Amino acid sequence: MRTRLNVFIAVLLVAQSAMAQTGADRVPTDSRGLTLSDCIVSAKDHIQLPAQQAGVILLLETEDGLSVEEGFVVTAGQLIGKLDDEDAAARRDAAVLDHQVSMKERLKAESNVQAAVATEAVAQAELDESLDVNQRVRNSIPATQIRRQELTVTRSAMEKEVAAGDVEVAVFTTQQRQAQITVAEINVKKHQIVSPLDGILVQLYRKPGEWVSPGDPVARIVRMDKLRVEGFVDASRYLPEEIDGREVTVIIRRPNRDPETFKSTISFVSPIVEASGDYRVWAEVDNRTSLGSHWVLRPGMQAEMQIDLP
Repeated sequence: MRTRLNVFIAVLLVAQSAMAQTGADRVPTDSRGLTLSDCIVSAKDHIQLPAQQAGVILLLETEDGLSVEEGFVVTAGQLIGKLDDEDAAARRDAAVLDHQVSMKERLKAESNVQAAVATEAVAQAELDESLDVNQRVRNSIPATQIRRQELTVTRSAMEKEVAAGDVEVAVFTTQQRQAQITVAEINVKKHQIVSPLDGILVQLYRKPGEWVSPGDPVARIVRMDKLRVEGFVDASRYLPEEIDGREVTVIIRRPNRDPETFKSTISFVSPIVEASGDYRVWAEVDNRTSLGSHWVLRPGMQAEMQIDLP
């Protein structure tokens, strides 16, 4: 019986030692801090840049003619390539010409309105003059001529209304042609490959001369100036409100280099407790370069995060 008891105690001690070792990276280092030693550096912003239009890749280079390759540093909104847009550019040029024609037709319609107004004014003046003469000297102007002048006034008024309607149609036509230009320009832009963020082009999936369909990835871009350091906190020891917003010190250990430290704050606390009993937290860290253009923090690295507890 004593032998079985001794075996049970030994197994219990081993289990407790294993549990203590598992949770060693999530226990406070002192009364004010919590150290997470198994953190991972990950990319905050990264994208597989897709083609927006079907076509053949015409070139992969910037507007300045610089060739785009892996490792190329890009900025948000920078052109890094273009699909063959000959057809799209021709459609845009045709839309511009149609808009110019519609503008001329609008000017012509407005001139017709001015002419109709002037014609109506002259016809009305002639009618008024004839009526005034007959009022002074009865039947000086024949009734048939008076009726013809009245008809001229009526016809001039109707022509003015028709001309005004033509102006409205011309305005709508001009707006329609302008909308067609906008659609054509959007179509041309969809043939451009533009980086949506600042970062480094880490992989090219296509080469000039290859065909792409909408949604096919062309390049992968990763933002490096701001990264994310993620870790897990023991839910049985620390409440989310104790961790959220707290200041942290991120420590990176690299081969043959002194440790590098970064200051930040906890910006996210997951509401989900994982099966392991931990919940995920992360801090966004401003990266910096070392030895030229090489970044200190890189996605996939391990890091240590010291959280300053209240």
